[in-house]
Amino acid sequence: MTGIVCSILLLCIPIFLKIMFGEILFFQSDTGKMVGVIHIGAVLFIASYPAHRYNKYLNSETTSAMLEKNQIPAFNRIAIDRLSWIWIPGVLLMVVGIIMLIQHLWEVII
Repeated sequence: MTGIVCSILLLCIPIFLKIMFGEILFFQSDTGKMVGVIHIGAVLFIASYPAHRYNKYLNSETTSAMLEKNQIPAFNRIAIDRLSWIWIPGVLLMVVGIIMLIQHLWEVII
């Protein structure tokens, strides 16, 4: 639940920036697009990694996890199973965005 709340707050950052400063040309530049890729990856990672950890806990062999898994409704269990892998593309997007940003800044400096 915390990851979903944090990801919603992360999604609101560009909206608040646009409201406060009007048109933001930064997001239309090359660097801004790379920061946007990192931002999307961070939102995906933060939203889904807690579900991955919780799914890992539910699939463990401890007695409390098995009892808790039996008490979860089927729809919620399916949603947790489906959400638990989205953190991988999020990490990949963050890594690709950081590499692109470093490469762009390196070209600007040299």
